[in-house]
Amino acid sequence: MTAVVEGSVAASTTTDVIQEFAHVVSRRRPREEAGADARRYAAIFGPLVSPQADDLIAGLRLFVRAERLGVFDAVLAATAIAQEVTAFVSADRAFAGVPKLPFVELGAPELDRLLG
Repeated sequence: MTAVVEGSVAASTTTDVIQEFAHVVSRRRPREEAGADARRYAAIFGPLVSPQADDLIAGLRLFVRAERLGVFDAVLAATAIAQEVTAFVSADRAFAGVPKLPFVELGAPELDRLLG
C-alpha cells in the first residue's frame, strides 16, 4: 500500500473489490468508517477497473473449472487476465492455480522483489 501511495508502484483493483471491502469491514466497524476507508482505497487504487461482459463470461467458465474459486474470485481473476496485469497480488492461494494469472502471494519474497 505504501508503494502505491508513494507512486513507486502502479496498482489498481475493481469496483467490486472496493464494494466487498466496505461490506466486510462494515460487519466489524461502523458503516461511516467502512465507507470512508473504501472511498480512500478507491482513490488510492484508481482508476478502478470494472469487469466487462466478456470478463463475466470468462469468469463463469473459470468458476466451473476451478473448484477452489468462488464466483466472485473467478470473475476477478478473469478480469485481471483480460487487463493483462503483470502481477495479481492476493493472500488467497486459490488464485495460484489459475492459468495465465500472474499470481503473487501477499507477503512472499516475490512481492518484495516487485516492490523493489
